[in-house]
Amino acid sequence: MSDKKISHWTSDADLVEQFLLRRLDSKKISECGMHLYDCEQCRRIVEQEAELIAGIRRFGRREIKKSLRARLKNEEGFSLAWTQIVSVAAAVFLILIGAAIYKLWVEPEQEGSM
Repeated sequence: MSDKKISHWTSDADLVEQFLLRRLDSKKISECGMHLYDCEQCRRIVEQEAELIAGIRRFGRREIKKSLRARLKNEEGFSLAWTQIVSVAAAVFLILIGAAIYKLWVEPEQEGSM
């Protein structure tokens, strides 16, 4: 038995995350994979991290879907009541009538007085 200390790359949490998210170059991924093939302790750590990442993704997806559903429900709920539409139409109608009256009666009187 040798006194040589075994180095476990899984002691670096950032490296484990990068490995699982495939953010390492192919040479580094290969090196880490070779170590995993021989080291059960590191395999367990990587499996646990993979489960954690999968859980976070599932949770994130559920929360995003939940948020989107709520937003869509709020947007679907936004509609104008018929009374609001009639009120706006009446206001526009009155403005047009007022403009027509001004154009037909007030402007000719102002031109005649000049």
